Amino acid sequence: MKLAFAILTLVVGTAAFLFFSVFCLAGGANSSPRQLLILKSALIGMLVTWILATGGGIWAMTAGRHGLAIGLGAMPTLLATTLLIAAVVTRF
Repeated sequence: MKLAFAILTLVVGTAAFLFFSVFCLAGGANSSPRQLLILKSALIGMLVTWILATGGGIWAMTAGRHGLAIGLGAMPTLLATTLLIAAVVTRF
């Protein structure tokens, strides 16, 4: 059961990364240079987090550490949610 949940969290983390990427790309159309810098920084941070979390989650699953894989798989979802809320609330 933990293995299925670990795979599910990795898939949801990938979807959250893709949704956040589209949000950043769509938000950059009519942005000021300062806003573009913030969007690029958020997108690069999200990309690095997704790569590390997905790679670490796959490694943890192959090592039999399914609980760690679940935690790593949830990281991109938590980061995307936090950044999305911050972007909507602050409006830069």
